[in-house]
Amino acid sequence: STQSTGSKQTQAKMEFVLKHYKKNCCLQLKPKAKISTVPERCVHFSVAWFRGKELSKDAKRAITAELYGKLTEFLEKNGGKLTFTTVIACTNCTYGHLDDEFERLVAECRVAHPELCTEKNLPLENHPEVPQDRTVMFHIAHSRSTDEELNALLKKPGQKLEMTIECVEVNK
Repeated sequence: STQSTGSKQTQAKMEFVLKHYKKNCCLQLKPKAKISTVPERCVHFSVAWFRGKELSKDAKRAITAELYGKLTEFLEKNGGKLTFTTVIACTNCTYGHLDDEFERLVAECRVAHPELCTEKNLPLENHPEVPQDRTVMFHIAHSRSTDEELNALLKKPGQKLEMTIECVEVNK
């Protein structure tokens, strides 16, 4: 269910990490602080990941490494800053947009590599109140967070989460 309480725009600031999981071939944006109620199901934005076995592990690794490089370059040019703007708040998660250029880079990669998963995009056909001209490809599960300020912010559309991003590669 959608929550549309309040129209006043608020902002929160938080440190996040863009993690490139090299072995698992995925990219995630995670809060730097440990705020997940269930650590193995952590609060995060999924940026790039695969389902299925159409591609070899090496091909998947090359795709995520290339995207990680482009996103890292963007973040360096942008002073390590990234903004998430909430579009629609559901019971357990909130969908929204990240900075236009960041989204453009992810969208271009998804077009070039249709094997990248898109199953977590907001199903626009179920939400006619949302502008239909732009895919809403990012969401974060606020129901798993212990951060009260973040939870309150994410439960309303039109809010902004200002993130400072550190980029990290891990061999997982």
